[in-house]
Amino acid sequence: MNERLKIVITLFALAPFLIAGGGTNPPDRAYTMRAPVINAYVVVDPHEAGVTPTARRASVRLTRGALSASAHFNVPAIGFPFALGCDPNLTNARFVSAGGVGDAGANFVPLTNWMPEDVAVRLLQAVAPGQPLDTPGAINAIITSVDHVSCTPNNVTGTLTFHGRIHLIDF
Repeated sequence: MNERLKIVITLFALAPFLIAGGGTNPPDRAYTMRAPVINAYVVVDPHEAGVTPTARRASVRLTRGALSASAHFNVPAIGFPFALGCDPNLTNARFVSAGGVGDAGANFVPLTNWMPEDVAVRLLQAVAPGQPLDTPGAINAIITSVDHVSCTPNNVTGTLTFHGRIHLIDF
């Protein structure tokens, strides 16, 4: 009995390290993407509080044609893997997908893993007016790809910046 208990405790303790990218597993849902494509310019300090002066702070600017909206906010403490700091190689796992973008049943990372829901709704309404944005328990928008990813000034204490594309989705 003692051996079984040790195995269970060990697996429980190692669970965060076994999850893709060190973050939470995104939900597995089938979806289809729809227009419009929204550009996102993101700056986030992906560190635990106290590591840097701007830890857990983010700025986002969304644009679509002539429409734009921006916000500064605190990244929610639950849902985002802060302990990993600024690592450009983890950007897709943290913000995009753990299972293949656009595939039916693919795992996607909800915007609310790293952005408060009220902020996400306000920004999306400003750049995609009249579009349905939510289903009970979910905002119908995901980042589908990222580029120009960097950590400045360095990967240890740096601030993560990237350009992403957001699609509205239907479940």
